[in-house]
Amino acid sequence: MIKKVGYIFLVWFFAFDAYAQEADQKILLEEILFNVEKKHDVSFTYIDENVRGIRLLKPSDNLSLKETLDYLELNTDLKFKILNDRFIAITKIKSSKSQEICGYVKDFFSKDGVENVLVRSGGNYVVTNENGFFEIAGISRDSLITFSLMGYETARKKTSLLMQVDCPDVFIRPTVISLPEIVISNYLTVGINKKADGSFVVDTEELGTLPGLIDPDVLQIAQALPGVQSIDESVSDINVRGGTNDQNLVRWNGIRMYQTGHFFGLISAFNPYLTDKITIIKNGTSAFYGSGVSSTILIESEDEITEEFSGAAGINMISADMYLKIPLTTNSSIQVSSRRSTTDLIATPTYNEYFNRVFLNTEITDPANQVNTVLASNENFYFYDISARYLHDFENRDKLRISFLTVYNDLEYLENAVVNNNIESRTSTLQQQNIAAGIAFSHFWSDKVKTNTNLYLSSYNLSSLNFDILKEQRLDQGNEVLDLGLSINTQWLVSDLIDFSAGYQLNEIGITNYDEINNPSFSRSVKEVGLIHSVFLEGYYVSSNDKTFVITGLRMNHYNKVNQLTIEPRLSINQKISNYFSLEILGEIKSQTTAQVIDFENDFLGVEKRRWILSNGEDVPLATSKQGSVGFNYNKKGFLINLEAYHKFVEGITSSSQGFQNQFQFIREEGQYTSAGFDVLVNKKFGGKFNSWLSYSYSENTYKFNEFVPSEFPSNLDIRHIFKFGSSYATERFEASIGLNWRTGKPYTPALLALDQLRIIYGEPNSLYLGNYFRVDASLKYNFEVNKRVKGELGTSFWNITNNKNILNTYYRVNSEDELQLVEEFALGFTPNVMLRLSF
Repeated sequence: MIKKVGYIFLVWFFAFDAYAQEADQKILLEEILFNVEKKHDVSFTYIDENVRGIRLLKPSDNLSLKETLDYLELNTDLKFKILNDRFIAITKIKSSKSQEICGYVKDFFSKDGVENVLVRSGGNYVVTNENGFFEIAGISRDSLITFSLMGYETARKKTSLLMQVDCPDVFIRPTVISLPEIVISNYLTVGINKKADGSFVVDTEELGTLPGLIDPDVLQIAQALPGVQSIDESVSDINVRGGTNDQNLVRWNGIRMYQTGHFFGLISAFNPYLTDKITIIKNGTSAFYGSGVSSTILIESEDEITEEFSGAAGINMISADMYLKIPLTTNSSIQVSSRRSTTDLIATPTYNEYFNRVFLNTEITDPANQVNTVLASNENFYFYDISARYLHDFENRDKLRISFLTVYNDLEYLENAVVNNNIESRTSTLQQQNIAAGIAFSHFWSDKVKTNTNLYLSSYNLSSLNFDILKEQRLDQGNEVLDLGLSINTQWLVSDLIDFSAGYQLNEIGITNYDEINNPSFSRSVKEVGLIHSVFLEGYYVSSNDKTFVITGLRMNHYNKVNQLTIEPRLSINQKISNYFSLEILGEIKSQTTAQVIDFENDFLGVEKRRWILSNGEDVPLATSKQGSVGFNYNKKGFLINLEAYHKFVEGITSSSQGFQNQFQFIREEGQYTSAGFDVLVNKKFGGKFNSWLSYSYSENTYKFNEFVPSEFPSNLDIRHIFKFGSSYATERFEASIGLNWRTGKPYTPALLALDQLRIIYGEPNSLYLGNYFRVDASLKYNFEVNKRVKGELGTSFWNITNNKNILNTYYRVNSEDELQLVEEFALGFTPNVMLRLSF
């Protein structure tokens, strides 16, 4: 098998070598432009249609920038206009006279003219002079003109409004705080960038195709990064540096989410086509964010006012979706999206693989539960999500954003059985839903001070009704979370080099767990409510030569439920040593008051095994973490090396949140874990089309529970070695990627003897390891045009091409004959998927 995979990658790279030999033949203009940008450190702006399909001989490398532009103008019908020392506009040469519009671009606050603003209308570009004056030609009355400059918010004006006054004033608002500059562009692939504060930012609109993904799945993308994985191959169970999924803080448009997946974890709950940006933080978290002792994942929708009506619809072998962007007025718009599974309508090969992965060894499919008196059973499953977002920009500088999202999973399990010579039927059900709503308001006090206010509600509900026909038993279970949050954050731009931020956050979290059984009669309901007050202060500094970047902050939290105060310093330093080398130092202390407990035996039909609980100062402690890391970056001419070593210590975890399936399964004790290791990434770009990456992660994850014997042993997430390799190829019409994932298996505890159905004698905890995990994935995508207005995408993906039988987990149970039985849980087998999308 490995030889076959090696052959695939050899063919892939030989194809590149053959491509590279064609340098003396005519090549696409897009490739020539890419090389010119790289050589002369300039950027071309143009309409895709103007350069699409143009081929010509590659200009000599000895030509200057002006000579190269003259060569391109001579051999095309294009005009190359140098706007400034950075931007070059490409337009088609027109024979007809064009209508012109003039005006002055001014700062919203100072009313002074702003120089070097890029003014664009269709394929025409100009920049403003020192007085902010511009004059642009070749536009129509119904067109749109945009005004953009780094450090200012992009403004858009309709041509018809500007024509009403001779050379009108156009005001643009400065951004209050400068974002951390990008240290590494196109990390792994196009659209993934690493910032100076150590965070990773994914631009979903620019994102290249990743192996095995049919859609840009938000949480699958995170797992492509070194040090991030899912030990059970699900998107709703992300493990970052030895942490469990409940130790991740996931926020959608500023709202904390308690459910992140569809299909009980295999598909992200967030529509990727209305997601504009994803930020993944493994260490050095901003003081603005509390909770999440493992990582922080921020998911943000598009924040720009929609000027034109647009939308898209798509379907794949699991679900169908659509979204619309609707302008309401010149300064307000709305975004809506919906997605629904087709799994209850048609059983595709993709659905069958997903179903077996989710429901295997549960009450739905477990052969041990199918006795001869059960006549028949079947299931009905579907999911959906709906989101809406209202955006309004006020003329007096303020912004209003209102967001709503609902995520829903539904499962019905019908069972028929013979009871006392009568056929009886019962339907067991399981529903899981997260409703999120938030209002965000930004107010500019001046050109240097801005206040952001965010109010949100997040409601999570998991409920099941489970019937056992033969025992005439009904089990009703539920887990409810209600999180009300308020945050106020003020940002102050002290100078071009120093920013400050300070704020206050209030959260009231209520969590309820209940169980009710009719035979024998039993009822239990536990509700915990916690109030969290947090204040924070953070400072940003960037040196005048842009070589030193520092963020230092302090966060203080008071948890009234446990009557505990935490003080949490945060640090992020990026020092540029040379043009190609940089040093990164990150550190943080964090805490969180929520956790998930796992009951493999009884919870929610065995499908969803996790319940949210709240720290109470007794059997559920407050979790705290300390983490530090040092990293080095080398980035030169498309070649990147990133190395990061870390040490992480987390205490206040409970054994019931770790997923034990051994002698510790039914014991709840307080403990801690330590994770130490390093991540390495090597990334190489070949020209403008080929990109390859290789990453390796090594880590040691160790538990310590003082009440257990032994007290120290490997963590359930102790995956020592992780190896990822991928390569992608992209043109204007075609995208392809292929990747390999290999890692060592997770640890498990051997069983020695079964005394009866309730008692098993185990060996040393986590003393054995499963076999290695190996998977090869690929994705293909073709972009096409139906007409000038409608564009399409046709794609296919292949997960686990070699159909490797990867074991994700193994545990023991006792059958009805008191015999010890080994249970193995397998990963997804060969899983194809096909996608068709139309956008307009």
